Parts: sequence; C-alpha cells; structure tokens
Amino acid sequence: MDHSRMRLCIVVSILAALLSGCEPFPKHALNVVLDPRASTTGALFRQVLAEPAKRVSERKANLDGKILILEYHKLSGKSTELDRTPTRFRGDLEKLYKLGFRPVTVSEWQDNKMQLPPGASPVIMTFDDSHPSQIRFKKDGTLDSNCFVSIWKKFAETHPDFPVHATFFILPPYPFGQVKFIKDKVKMLQDLGSEVASHTYHHYNLAQCSDDTVKKEIATSLDWLQSDFGVTNVSLAFPYGNKPRHMSIVKGFEYGGKEYHVRCSFLAAGNPAEPLTSKKYNPWIIPRVVACEEEGGITSWLKVMPKSKVFAPYVAP
Repeated sequence: MDHSRMRLCIVVSILAALLSGCEPFPKHALNVVLDPRASTTGALFRQVLAEPAKRVSERKANLDGKILILEYHKLSGKSTELDRTPTRFRGDLEKLYKLGFRPVTVSEWQDNKMQLPPGASPVIMTFDDSHPSQIRFKKDGTLDSNCFVSIWKKFAETHPDFPVHATFFILPPYPFGQVKFIKDKVKMLQDLGSEVASHTYHHYNLAQCSDDTVKKEIATSLDWLQSDFGVTNVSLAFPYGNKPRHMSIVKGFEYGGKEYHVRCSFLAAGNPAEPLTSKKYNPWIIPRVVACEEEGGITSWLKVMPKSKVFAPYVAP
C-alpha cells in the first residue's frame, strides 16, 4: 500500500471512530492532530507517532500495594533523623529512580490522578517545617544550588520523568526564610508541579493542646494558606507526628463561625502507607517514612519494599 492510500485509510478510520464516539487509538500510542494547512483530503490529518511509555520495572501491576511516603526536613552537612546531606539526597533520587519509583503529590494520590508509566510505583516526597534549606534563593532572586529543590531540579534535567513534584508542609508567617522571596518561592514550587499544605500555625505539639487551641492552630493555618497563596482543600502534617487527643476535630470543625476541614492528615516516622483501596486505610493517621539512615528510615525500606510480598508497592499496569 502506498503512503497516500495509507494516510487515507488512517483518516477514514479516525473519522469513523470519532463519529461512533470511540477513541480511534490509545492515547499513548498515537496522537493525531488536525492540520489546518492541509490542502488535500489525504493530508487532512498530521500523524505524530509517539512511542508507548517505557516500562520502568519488571514488577507486575499491583494497584493495591503500599505507598511510600517520605519525610524530609533539613539539608545540611550532617546526617541525622532530621538532616539529610546533599550527597545522600542525590543518592535517594538515584535509588528511587533506578527502583522504578516516580514522584506524585499528596493531592495527586488523593485524587487518584497519578500519572505513572507502566511498572512504576509512586513515591510521595514530603518536606516539613519549611526550612530555608528546602528552597533557597540568591540575592538576585535565582535559585541557590545548595538546597533540596535545586538538587532535585538538576536531577530532573537528566531524568525528566522524575520531576520536582512534592508536598511541602509549611509554617507561617515566613516559610523558607528570606521574607521578600516567600511568594516567589511558593510560585516556583507550584510551577514545578509541587504543592504547599498545612503544618499548623505555631508548630505546637497538638497532643498537649486543648481542643480550642487545636482548632485555632489548624484554622489560622488554613486561612493563611488561602489568603496568601490561594490554596484550599489541603492536607495536614501533625507537628512532631503527634495527633490531637480528639481526632474528630481533624475531620472537620467550626471555629469563629466558619467551617474548616483538611483532606487528610499525616504522622511522622512509620511504615509505608495503606493504599486508598485498603480497608485498613485511614485518611487521618497516614504514616510516613523518615529520610534517614536509622532502622525504619528510607534506606531500610528501599531494600525491603520492591522485593517484599507483604510490603509490595503500588505498581502501575
């Protein structure tokens, strides 16, 4: 069959499929674009053939697997439970990528809109406390190379399928320091595909607070996120991982004549999280894995998860 007849057959097939209400081809296999410059019927459509998404691991599809949610705090020259060195963070990115993990935000997970290639497992990278080392600018307003976001952004330049998609649980009134750059920093995060969420207002230990203080801490944080950044329907990370005595508050409450709620809430150190499909899943006490070398930290779990039947991770078909 010559090219003209082949193009005509493709056009006829596409038109027939569209008229019947069906998709003519799987979206990942063929993208057909109407070309207004075309002058003949056979060239009405311009084909752009796209290779199917490359499979990133040999693990079988498992939509009910555990979710790896990582917890980071500070970038520094030492390695502790709360500090991660630049070298170790780069190593985290490399290991995660090699093992077939790809980053998604909390909202993408909660909305079940995780864009994952075949064989990939989601990893949710979370950052607590809005420490300046998470995203730092130079005096001229450009990104400083010595921060989490810069290291990750540089990694993503050579690994575009591992973009800077993370959830930052930030604290008022000056997240990430450098007061004059606050809104620019949040905008950069959002432009990269990340999101900001609540870590309360004063970072109190909620387990030691009265119900009224718990409500005030969450309410003022949500008001601030909305007024300063236009962000609503956010998740919450409990300071120190300590939940309030009365968890019913977190599910929704009234404060100052206004209704408040968060979409889900997170603990600190723990295991990989249950998937949304699990009967054990509880949106108000979601565990995370700390990015540290101690037992139960990221290094331990990256050795266990990809091989374990018990902790088999979610894997896209």
